[in-house]
Amino acid sequence: MFRRHLVCCALAALGLACAASSAPAAVLIDSFSGGALNVSVPPGGANPSSANSGTFSANALGGAHNLSISRLSGTGGFNSNIDQSGNGFWSLGTGPGDTGRATVLWDGGTDNSTATDGLGGVDLTQGGANDGITIRYRADQAAANGFALTINSGSGNASSAAVNILPTGFLAAPFAEAFIPFASLVSTSGTGGNPANASAVSLLIDGSNVSALDVQVDIVQTHAVPEPTLLAPLGVASLLLVRRRSRCAD
Repeated sequence: MFRRHLVCCALAALGLACAASSAPAAVLIDSFSGGALNVSVPPGGANPSSANSGTFSANALGGAHNLSISRLSGTGGFNSNIDQSGNGFWSLGTGPGDTGRATVLWDGGTDNSTATDGLGGVDLTQGGANDGITIRYRADQAAANGFALTINSGSGNASSAAVNILPTGFLAAPFAEAFIPFASLVSTSGTGGNPANASAVSLLIDGSNVSALDVQVDIVQTHAVPEPTLLAPLGVASLLLVRRRSRCAD
């Protein structure tokens, strides 16, 4: 009975120790709350038709974000905004028959020119604890490779990866989650971008092949590497240790 009590206490203590350990907090890229922006292209005119604006935001990586849009086809109004009326979203609204793109840039500045070392070489992986970027969103239509992530590391070095946008429904629909692994990044210029040494990060919503695409993004942040299951082997080792100690006590 004494031995059984020791075993139960050891396993309980191990469980508490495992529960107490936690992964590093996610690196917030943007929660789109604070730093409101509204960027639009008016109806009519030639294509491509572009606009951009930026502002400082305490909830954005580097303390600022820039929003750029480009209407590629159609003649309707083309609009994208961040935290409109305090809603805490990045939204893209595309008119019927229109196609286009919207990009948010995080490099510590408010213009749409990518800074050489704007973020100072931030480690998005947190020493290997994070393995990619997650995007919480909802959309009215599907878009192949609709989210495209780009990471810059210094002048002329960039890598990108894309993931599909799924048709989740819009407005009151639940948010879905897209995941872009750092391992999927492919060099697009120079020696490539390194997520462990990022000078700038940008995320594109690509509606160039989908007319009238509407998207809302709730949050963009890093994703932690899933922790291995250590409870079983550690539990066996602890059990053996407790049994050995209890024998000594006897």
